[in-house]
Amino acid sequence: MGILAGRVHSMCWRASGLLGVALLLLLAPATAEAQPTRGRLLRGLDLRTLADGSDEIRIRMGVPMRYLRHAPRSPSDRIEIEITPLGQDLGDLLAQAGDEALRAPDGAGSSLQEVRYRGGRRRSGRLELLFERPVKLRVEEDSDLRSLLVVVLPASKRAKPPIARPEPTPRLPEPAPRPKVANSDEDPSPDLSSSESGPLGTQAVAPALPPSPVNLALPFALQLFAAPATEALPQLGPSGVEPGHSLYRVTFMREGVPWVRLRMGFFATEDEAHAAKDRLAPDFPTAWAVRVGMKERLDSAELEIKTGSGLVNADPRSPGEESPEEQRAETPPSQDPRGRQDPIKHFAALSPADADQVAQVLAEGRAALAGGQLDRAVALFTKVLSFPENASTPAALEWLGLARERNGQLAHARAEYETYLERYPEGEATERVRQRLDALVTARAEPSPALRPASTKDRDSNFDVFGSLATSYRRDERFTDDFGDSLVDSSIYSDVFLGSRWQNERWDVRGELSGTHLFDFIDNDERWRVNTLFVEAEGIGVPWNVGMGRLPGNRAGVVGRFDGAEVSYELRPGLRLGTVAGFPVDPFVRSSPDLSQQLVGLNLETRGVVEGLDVEFFAIQQWAEGFTDRSAIGAEFRYAADGRFLAGLLDYDVHYNELNTAFLVGNLRLRPDTDLNFLVDWRRLPTLGTRNALFGQLDDSLSDLHDRFGTDEIEALADDRTARSRSVSVGLTHRLNERFQISGDVAISDLSGTPESGGIEEFEGTGRQLSTYLQATGSELFVAGDVGTLGLRWVDARTIEILGLHWSWRSPMWRRFRLNPLLDLEWRDAQDRESVFTLRPGFRIDLRVGRITLDLEGHYRWSRGERFPGVGDEQGYSVLFGARYDY
Repeated sequence: MGILAGRVHSMCWRASGLLGVALLLLLAPATAEAQPTRGRLLRGLDLRTLADGSDEIRIRMGVPMRYLRHAPRSPSDRIEIEITPLGQDLGDLLAQAGDEALRAPDGAGSSLQEVRYRGGRRRSGRLELLFERPVKLRVEEDSDLRSLLVVVLPASKRAKPPIARPEPTPRLPEPAPRPKVANSDEDPSPDLSSSESGPLGTQAVAPALPPSPVNLALPFALQLFAAPATEALPQLGPSGVEPGHSLYRVTFMREGVPWVRLRMGFFATEDEAHAAKDRLAPDFPTAWAVRVGMKERLDSAELEIKTGSGLVNADPRSPGEESPEEQRAETPPSQDPRGRQDPIKHFAALSPADADQVAQVLAEGRAALAGGQLDRAVALFTKVLSFPENASTPAALEWLGLARERNGQLAHARAEYETYLERYPEGEATERVRQRLDALVTARAEPSPALRPASTKDRDSNFDVFGSLATSYRRDERFTDDFGDSLVDSSIYSDVFLGSRWQNERWDVRGELSGTHLFDFIDNDERWRVNTLFVEAEGIGVPWNVGMGRLPGNRAGVVGRFDGAEVSYELRPGLRLGTVAGFPVDPFVRSSPDLSQQLVGLNLETRGVVEGLDVEFFAIQQWAEGFTDRSAIGAEFRYAADGRFLAGLLDYDVHYNELNTAFLVGNLRLRPDTDLNFLVDWRRLPTLGTRNALFGQLDDSLSDLHDRFGTDEIEALADDRTARSRSVSVGLTHRLNERFQISGDVAISDLSGTPESGGIEEFEGTGRQLSTYLQATGSELFVAGDVGTLGLRWVDARTIEILGLHWSWRSPMWRRFRLNPLLDLEWRDAQDRESVFTLRPGFRIDLRVGRITLDLEGHYRWSRGERFPGVGDEQGYSVLFGARYDY
C-alpha cells in the first residue's frame, strides 16, 4: 500500500505540473502594451550537508549581484542578507523592487523554511531566511556571481560558551586497520591524512594529521605571540592549552630576520576563537583571532608543541628549509599506510614534467576535498584523470567519486565508483569503494541538492514538482489641497512559479515556468506575462549541457530573457565551449515570441585553470527587423579565496564602438570583525541597441522609422536615447560583538542626460550625486529573536539635498506570527522650491499557516511642503494584502 500511495502521490504531482504548464501556455498569447515582462530574481535553492556536519544552502539568483552584509550575527531564526542586484535588462531592473519567495524542500535535512526577497527603493534588496530554530550562519558569494552560499553551522559550533572537549587520545604510530563491514555506519572514506611525522624539538611532538577532514574544516586560530626566533617563548599559565586544541609554531622571515608565531588552533567561528582568547587573556593579553589557510592546518600537526606547564624555546625549522608539505609523501588511497601496494595493475611511467604536474594537482585536490571545497576538488581530480593511466589514476578516480558524493552528485558518484570497480577489481581500496557503492544503492534516505527530495526512492529515475502560487491586492491613495483625492493604484498582482526536476543515471533535467497576471481596477485592464518557460539538462558522465525554451539569460553576453536554446560541450576538464541562439524578449512590448528579432552567440568558459579564478569569454550578435541591433564581445571573471571575492564584467559593442557595461565588485575581509565591499559600475542605460531609437517615437517598428530616417540616422537616434550611468560605492561592516554591528556606505553616481533629436525633447541628467548611509543593527533588544535597525541617509545632489532617518524592528510575536513596525523621516531641501518634511510610519505582518503565508503591509504618508512643483501638503496611505501557497 505504501508503494502504491507513493506512486499515486507522484502521479498527482505530475498532473498538477502539466496542468499548470498548459494553463499558462494557453494564456501566454494574451498581451498588452503597457506592462513590462518582469523578470524573476529568485531561481532556486540547493541544499547539501558538508563534511564537518554544516548545512550549505545555495541561493541561485537570475542576475549578477553584490553581497553587502547580513544580520544578526548571533543565533536567530530569521536572518537578513543585504544585496544589490546588478541586472542589465529593464525587466530585471523592475524586478528588483518586487517581492518573491521560495519554500525550502520538505525533508531536505535542513531547518530552513523559506527564503524571501524584498526589493528596496535604491537598487538595493534584502533576502530574508526563515528557520525552524535559531541558527548561526556564514555567508559568502559563490564563484558564479549569481549565487550566495549560506552555511548553517552545526549546533556544537554555535554553543555559548563552547563545550569543553576531552583531551584527544594519543594516536599509535601504526594503528591496526579498521574492519571493513558492508552497510555499516562507519564511513569507509579514503584516509586523507599523511602517515609520516618527525620531532620538532626537545618537548615537541608531531602527531600524524587528523584522521578525518572534519578537523581540517575549522578555519580559525588564535595568534598568541610573535617575536624574533632568538627570543624565548612565553610561559603558559596553570590552565595550559585549551582542551581539544593544539599549540603550534609557524616560522617566517621579516626583513631578512627569522621570526616565530605561536598559535593555538582550531576553531569553527571567530566568536568561538574570541571566547578562548578571553579565557587566555591573563597569559596572552594581545592574542587575536586569525583565519588560516589549508596548508597551515595541514602542517600544524607536525609543528605542534606538547607541554606540561610551560613552553621551551625549541629550535624551530629554519624558514629556508623544505616545508612539511613538501617533505610529506602522498599516500594514494589504493596504497596501504605501511607501504603495501594493492595488486591492481602495472602502469606506464609518465614523463618527469607530467609526473610532477599530476602529483601537484592530486595534492591540491586532496586539500580541497579535506577543506570542503568540493567543486574545486571535482575539477582537480578530473584533471588528473585526463592524463594517461598512471599510478595516481586509481586514487584520483576514488577521490573523484567521494568528492561527488559529498557534493550531493549521487548519480555521478555512483558512476565513478562503478568505473573504479570495473577497472580495478582487486585490492584494499576496491573493497572500500564497493562499500561506498553499496551504501549509495541501499541507502534509505540521503540529503539531496534538489529543490525538493525525490518523490520516490528509486534512484534510477526520480521526478519531482515544486513551486508557489501568490496573489496580492495593492491600494495607494493620495490627498492634496490642490488636486483633492487621487487613486494612484488599485490592482491585483498574481505570480505563478512552477519547477520540476527529473534525474536518472545519465541526465539531470530541470524545468521552470514563471508567469504573472495583473488586473488594474482603475483602467479595468487585464494582462498576462510568461517570464520563463524552459527545460535544461546536464549530462552525467557525458560532456553535453542543453537548455531550451524561454531562458533567463543574463550571462554569456545575453541581456535579459530570450526564446531559444543554449548548448555547451566540455572540451576537457575546466574548459567548456557553448553557444546560444534564439529570439530576444522585449520586456515592454509583448509576451509571445518575437520572430522579428534574432540572436546568436558563442562563449568559452575556463574553470580552475588558475586557483580560485574562473573566466568566461563571449561574443554575441543580435538583429532586429533585418537591422544590426547589437554586436558585442566581452568577458566575465570571478576570483574567490579565503576572505576575498572579486568579480567583473566587460561588454563592448563593436558595431557602435561603445563600451556597454563594465563593473567590478569585491568583498575583502580586513580583520576578523571587519569587512570591506566595493562596486565600480559604468554602463549604458538601457543596454545600447538599435531598437532604442524607438523610445519616444510614434512608430511601432524600425521599418516604419526607416521610412522617415536612414540607417545612419536611426543608429544615431539609438545612441542619443541611451544614457550613461556611472557609480562608485564603498561599504564597511564592523561587528562589535554577536549582537551588534555597525556599517556604512558611501556612493558617488551620475546619470547623463540625452540630447534633443528625432523630435524627442532633451532629457536633463542627474549630475553628480553623493550619498552616504550609516546603519546600526542589534539583535535580542527586547525579546528573543528580534532585530532592530537604525539608519541615517544623506544625499547631496545637484539641485536637492536629502536627509533621512529609517527605523525598523522585526520581532516574532510567536512562532508563526511576525510583526515589523517601520518609520521613515525625511527632509528635502530643493533649490527651486520650499523644503519638504515627510513622515512615513508603517508596518508589516506575516502569518504562516501550514503551506499558506499571509502578508499584510500598510503605510501612512504625511508631508508638509512643495514636494513637486505646484503640489503642496500631501497625505496618503498604501496597503497591501497578499497570500501565497507553496507546494
